[in-house]
Amino acid sequence: RDATPLALSADLRAAIEAAFTDTKQERYPEARQKFEALYAQHPEWPSMEIEAARASLYQRDLQGTQSLLAIAARARPLADAALLNALLHLTAQEYDAADDAFAAAAATDPARGDVYYFWGENLRREGKPQQAAEKFRSAIVRNQYENVEPLYQLKYWISLIQAEEDAASGEGAKIDASLASAHPTSAALFAGAARALKAGKYQAAADLMGRAQAVTDPKVFGVVLRDPTFLEANLRPEIAPFYK
Repeated sequence: RDATPLALSADLRAAIEAAFTDTKQERYPEARQKFEALYAQHPEWPSMEIEAARASLYQRDLQGTQSLLAIAARARPLADAALLNALLHLTAQEYDAADDAFAAAAATDPARGDVYYFWGENLRREGKPQQAAEKFRSAIVRNQYENVEPLYQLKYWISLIQAEEDAASGEGAKIDASLASAHPTSAALFAGAARALKAGKYQAAADLMGRAQAVTDPKVFGVVLRDPTFLEANLRPEIAPFYK
């Protein structure tokens, strides 16, 4: 840009806030409509069309999402558009296509930790935990946000446990050290529970999950419960109470 953009007017700020509020409150059709209107008024803001695509994806309108992303990125490649395209394939369980799309997103912006995080999730669903661990490690070293660090760390550890590489990598010792401390991290407690589940020790896993719940934000705890490692055991009587 040759000049500093003008400050947003009060009306425009209100319109943007209303669109994001609709997304937050799960009014996805309204959010999509508002973001599309904002992009029509301000084509220099492709992020508004990307947010419209995000609302469309939450509606499970996969075709509509793809169309909106194509519009947003028609002038130049955009990392957010590339990531949402990859998530579109992940949502549709098109894992091979998602791998290619995540690679494209990483090539568009190699600094994005969230790209590598979701890439790791895709690889885990493909049954490739060792490759997933590599992506989660890449997500950790790029991450700039403290609030998601424990989740990234946990996914890295779970992938190593699934690949039976936690001991050889040296990460198993870090899990053990945290578990032996006076205040184990939530990531270590969940990792310990993942180990116990892998060994068929369901009560031990439940005990560790209970301790983790006490030190984990409820929303993050819900995210962890949707991880396949724990979700696959949700019908076990020891684990089922966490899913009520």
